[in-house]
Amino acid sequence: MCQFDYEPSTELRGLYDLLMVALAYPLIVSLGARFNPPELLASPMNVLGEISYPMYIIHYAPLFMASFAARKLGLPVALWVPAFIVGLCAGSYFLAKHYDPAARRFLSSRLPAFVNSVFGLGIRNASR
Repeated sequence: MCQFDYEPSTELRGLYDLLMVALAYPLIVSLGARFNPPELLASPMNVLGEISYPMYIIHYAPLFMASFAARKLGLPVALWVPAFIVGLCAGSYFLAKHYDPAARRFLSSRLPAFVNSVFGLGIRNASR
């Protein structure tokens, strides 16, 4: 969880989590939704938006593997963390550009048939 460089005591952990979920996170999302980036930043922000979900999905396991390998090799944090971030961004970009569109096409072509067979809803494929 995002902690904003603050670790609450055990007694206040529930209140802290509630305030973050009820106030801080919605405020961050609403500010982001209202913000129109300058034209110079629009393209990089589009790329960051495209890679954000793949990055969210894949970051956990590679982070632990990289951390473990860095400890075993004795690499300083200042060396392996930036390398990890660059590699994570590159991997996320690859997934967003190559894997995700193919997976979406595959699933969207089969989902209507699956839903009809399981639920009998009569949904038609919109791409036909």
